[in-house]
Amino acid sequence: MLLQLVILMLILKITFWLILNVLKYFSGKSQPVQAIATNFSVDIIVPMYNEQKVIVNTIANLLKVDYDSFNIIVVDDGSTDNGLNTVKGVYQHNPRVLIISQQNSGKAHALNRAIRHSTSDIIICIDADTMVRPDIIKQMLPHFADSQVAAVSGYVNVGNRSNIITATQYVEYITRQNYERIMFEAVNGIWVIPGAIGAFRRSVVNEVGGYCTGLLTEDNDITMKILCHDYLIKNARGAVAYTEAPADVNMFFKQRSRWNMGLAQILVLYSKRMFQHPNKALFFLMLPYVWLYSLILPLLLPLLDYFMVFLYVRQPVAFMNWFPLYLGYVAIDTISCVWILIRSKERPWLMFFTVFQRFFLRHLSLFVYLNMLLRFFKGNLTNWDKIVRYGSVKVE
Repeated sequence: MLLQLVILMLILKITFWLILNVLKYFSGKSQPVQAIATNFSVDIIVPMYNEQKVIVNTIANLLKVDYDSFNIIVVDDGSTDNGLNTVKGVYQHNPRVLIISQQNSGKAHALNRAIRHSTSDIIICIDADTMVRPDIIKQMLPHFADSQVAAVSGYVNVGNRSNIITATQYVEYITRQNYERIMFEAVNGIWVIPGAIGAFRRSVVNEVGGYCTGLLTEDNDITMKILCHDYLIKNARGAVAYTEAPADVNMFFKQRSRWNMGLAQILVLYSKRMFQHPNKALFFLMLPYVWLYSLILPLLLPLLDYFMVFLYVRQPVAFMNWFPLYLGYVAIDTISCVWILIRSKERPWLMFFTVFQRFFLRHLSLFVYLNMLLRFFKGNLTNWDKIVRYGSVKVE
């Protein structure tokens, strides 16, 4: 029964993707990047907490962005390392860089503090470990020519492909997060603008109340609030940013625990409001999709593998009966990932990392769920350790 359920969910997912592809085709391609007047002022906001290893290089990278009217606002959220002094020592007298410090209050507070200091039309929020290409602003701004567009998502790549764990996450970003944003744009259903790179119309951010300070994934919440106010969110595939992915199992575990718990918070919060907002595509298509394929299916997949191992050991006859269907499920799952890699014009050899993704990262995710349950019963849902940065991101 479990195997049949998983196969049915995968078939429904692929069917949904095909429908979105058709809608995207008939709705026309995303707005092309073109020469734009510099009538949009831009502030790039960089919140930081204990980012001494990366922050100087991040700002140096941002200062190379090819656009005339932009400034950088750095908000230190009570760092306990020497990051604040380091960044002040290098950039305090740079007229394009504003450095703000506050007591440790969380990333959402830091973002809101920067927004209060901003006077620009557009704000671009990036993580302190993120590096961008020089054309990042010019790739995102054309979408704001439409006054209904409130936000634009960038395209996040893993920039530290130094081992099999980070290389596998690179494949995951392409075949899941980035691809879903490309597809969901067709129905105005991009449900999370990544914290690594996202542009917002500042007036709309203020209109929806800014970033929520009581949730684990504030980037997810601000996206949902914008959709609930019936604004448009676009995806700028050419706006490429490079993030530092966790390079070991421990850091990966911590990051995904926060992501999954934060996602669960968002889904519960906004599912309660399903009939109260004008964006019907979000509430009748995207929320059920996210429930099924971002929370439920990732839990079922490793359980299915363990179930097959159990059959092999304890009930060999039953195992042989189910094995062809299991192979069919593996084939559907793998081919869909390879197809996305090919469509994304990625290097063919990356498809081999889909095997590692399937048999390692997914099983590690099961322990992430167990950790979530443990924290839930302990009442410790918001005390999450910081991910260690090494400053190993490279821009391609």
